[in-house]
Amino acid sequence: MMTLSELKGPYDAIYSLGHNCLPGVQLAKNGLRRYSGPIDWMGSPLLSGVSRALQERFASFMELRNLSVTGIDPNAGCYLVYDPAYHIVSNHDYPVRADHAEALLPYPEVKAKLDRRVDRMLGKLSGSSRILLVRTEGSYPELFELQLVLRSLVGATFAVLYVQHGDTEGIVDLGWRIPHVCAVQIPRVPDMFHDNDGIWRELLDGIYHV
Repeated sequence: MMTLSELKGPYDAIYSLGHNCLPGVQLAKNGLRRYSGPIDWMGSPLLSGVSRALQERFASFMELRNLSVTGIDPNAGCYLVYDPAYHIVSNHDYPVRADHAEALLPYPEVKAKLDRRVDRMLGKLSGSSRILLVRTEGSYPELFELQLVLRSLVGATFAVLYVQHGDTEGIVDLGWRIPHVCAVQIPRVPDMFHDNDGIWRELLDGIYHV
């Protein structure tokens, strides 16, 4: 179990672990996002799927044979492309085409980009001295599993900032006694991407890149 004060300090790698674009957006707003991770702009509703991806070093991540188009994200103007291997959905990589033909046409370029991001992230996890990972939503068992997987992957010190939305005011420590993890709850708001900006500034205050 970690507190917010224990999270403060320098990190040489900071990554989002989903569940959607929110951690990546807030890391960028607070000057902490230096590069893209493989799932920054994807939906990953099951934290267990993210843990499995990490454990398997993303071996089956977004393989063409597994992908299916499940809908359209009207805000992104892109197809929703589902990867059942890790229960992850791409919603920013495949622009909607006027005739809806060949939705996965950009696949070679998308896969090459994702592979570069995976390779960089795995290198950072094994080679950095202090790493911060940020995740929104999930369950206690999933979070406990995640830190076990990270302990097997990370070569040095790591911390997980876990943020859950709920019926609360301000920042509430969840009291989850999980090693390497600071688990908090923040208010559930109409627009999670903007309405909690002040709270995210407080969460990330004192955290910086080296």
